[in-house]
Amino acid sequence: MDDPVPISRRSFNERLLGNLPSPPAEREQLQELARKEGAAFGRVLVSRGLLTLEGLRRAYEEMCGFPAFLPEPEGQRSVPGELLPLSFMRARLVVPVQVSDGTLTVAMADPLDVDAREAVARATGKRVEVLAGTEEQVREAIEKAYGESASSMERIVEQVSEEATESAADEKVEQLIGVASEAPIIRLVNFIMARAIERGASDIHMEPYEKALRIRYRIDGVLEDVESPP
Repeated sequence: MDDPVPISRRSFNERLLGNLPSPPAEREQLQELARKEGAAFGRVLVSRGLLTLEGLRRAYEEMCGFPAFLPEPEGQRSVPGELLPLSFMRARLVVPVQVSDGTLTVAMADPLDVDAREAVARATGKRVEVLAGTEEQVREAIEKAYGESASSMERIVEQVSEEATESAADEKVEQLIGVASEAPIIRLVNFIMARAIERGASDIHMEPYEKALRIRYRIDGVLEDVESPP
């Protein structure tokens, strides 16, 4: 894969502006709107109906040299395991699509999001190559690959939290013990173990923190992070 053409976000925005039929005064208003909203300029143009999502993706490809993201068929998944937190992928619209040696290829709705690219590199310890996808493509890829299992865990955790809160309000030790033996807790443990078996994990590592629980599976001798309960 050829390296993308080095270009700053400012230069990219100026080139996008240059392709608009809008008068200079309106262009200045659009730039000011992007600054106020803290949004990428391209997304502002899309929200105002001046550019389509596909048009923005093509601009990243043609002006910056980011190859196009071609989503795989439904149910097919290139990257095993959760290399990145689901919350991060959803927030920054980035999804891993291929791992080769020391290189991780990701699809991004905003390939010029340098902070997100650097965060991916630090989190995975890999060189990052970027494909340009539309917001819809990247969001759909995230949910197809990771959303279903994460949603199942979130639903289970939510049930556990609700029942624990209700029991704690009664301040009875017997009820707290009862909550621990009821179905949601059991389903959560079964869910974690079932996923470990599916992944071929030899060990499950759980590291409790004050407000979080980190879960890792040992696969082929390597510990891999998985989406953990909030």
